Amino acid sequence: MVTTDFSELILVLVRPLVKNPAAVKVTPREGERYLDYVLDVDPADVGRVIGRQGHVISALRTLVEGARDKRVNMKKIRLVINDQRHKKGSCREIVAILFAHIRRKKMNYYHVGKIVNTHGIRGEVKVMVTTDFPEERFAQGKQLIILKDNKPIKVTVEKARMHKGMELIKFAEFDSINDVQTFRDCFLSVTEADQAELAEGEYYYHQIIGLEVVTLEGRKLGTIKEILAPGANDVWVVERPKQSDLLLPVIDDVIKKIDLDAGRVEVELLEGLE
Repeated sequence: MVTTDFSELILVLVRPLVKNPAAVKVTPREGERYLDYVLDVDPADVGRVIGRQGHVISALRTLVEGARDKRVNMKKIRLVINDQRHKKGSCREIVAILFAHIRRKKMNYYHVGKIVNTHGIRGEVKVMVTTDFPEERFAQGKQLIILKDNKPIKVTVEKARMHKGMELIKFAEFDSINDVQTFRDCFLSVTEADQAELAEGEYYYHQIIGLEVVTLEGRKLGTIKEILAPGANDVWVVERPKQSDLLLPVIDDVIKKIDLDAGRVEVELLEGLE
């Protein structure tokens, strides 16, 4: 027996999203484990209800879930979209449906360089290197990702060489300046699976950026926002509230403990650093 009816709430949420609100209907259907709400919409509006990458239906889930009284032992709620493009009576539960938590695995990319310009007319690009392993990352045949407008483009290194402090890279997929000039200011990246295993006590930049910085006495200084590599030692740029940035040289006398699990770094401030 359905003790709490969310039909009206779902109608109020869905009708403003579609072009044909008159076609929207909601029918409760109780099962052993779930309380389903079968949602009928115009076939042309199915995509609008789901949204790009499931964002709309995920937001609807959050809103309706917030209305559910969790103090009561209610069944989990799902929104089932009745796809009228299929034969009558069939229900296609789209994108794991509303309350079957939409989980999409997000691919993480880690920058190894930034394309700052083209070089010549045969498709080479000039790359500002941000990796400690340029010989490995830019070796012939290596796979890289160009992130253009947050969209990954897979490329293969055909050849690479150093020139005036920059890496000049030719990709196998492109042979002309016209093919690569739109990649200016794009990042070159690798996936998490392609990251090299580091020795104990070594860290990738992305592991350090965002860590909280505290002194040995427990005083909070700020958060690491950037890493500079001016010479023999890296320098961590610490963003401090209502103060100018603090520059910390990455040396044993200053960096005392890095705790990735706790998300923090303990440091000793030498005279003149602050």
